[in-house]
Formats: sequence, C-alpha cells, structure tokens
Amino acid sequence: MKEKSKKSRVKRSFSEFLTCDCDIPGELASGGCYVEIHGRNCVKVRGCRRILVYSPTKVVLKMKREVLCVSGKKLSCLAYFAGAISVEGIIDSVSFAHGEMGEKE
Repeated sequence: MKEKSKKSRVKRSFSEFLTCDCDIPGELASGGCYVEIHGRNCVKVRGCRRILVYSPTKVVLKMKREVLCVSGKKLSCLAYFAGAISVEGIIDSVSFAHGEMGEKE
C-alpha cells in the first residue's frame, strides 16, 4: 500500500510548493508583485526592486516588469526590507505604468 501512495503523489514545481505550502502569493512566486490596499491610508507592496521617487505627494516603485505609482498627501514609507514596502498617508490613487519613471505609454 505504501508504494501506491508514493506513486499517486503528484510532483509539484517549486513555485507551486511556495504558493500552496508556504502561503506565498502566486504573483510573488513567479517573480511578479503583490499589492495590498488597506482602506485609504496604507498600501503594502511585495516584489519592489527600487524606490524611484519618494516625496510627500508621490511614491514611485520599480517592480520587475512595471512601475507602481502611489499618489496622495503626507505619504511616508514606514518599512522597506527585502522587497517589501509599506506606504502610509492619505492615498488618492494607486496605478501601474510603464517605463523607468512611470510614464504612461
């Protein structure tokens, strides 16, 4: 019976293991980004490569394939560690753009 259970196991890729067993979002496992918006006062992002612009009214983040722009008032980055960043303040918009500095194409 043990042999049967071993054979019936399906081999999973490493990214499938991360998403199922380690509760990591699929977007992150495949090299993308993961964005959480908490009300109007907090945006949490995972998968950030670099901070391109940092001001009280605009935070622009370079992701792997795109640029994420957070606009608002009194914006501040409370945490930035290992590609995870938390932006707080009065958030007016969160948008994706193309290009190094977030120019829309």
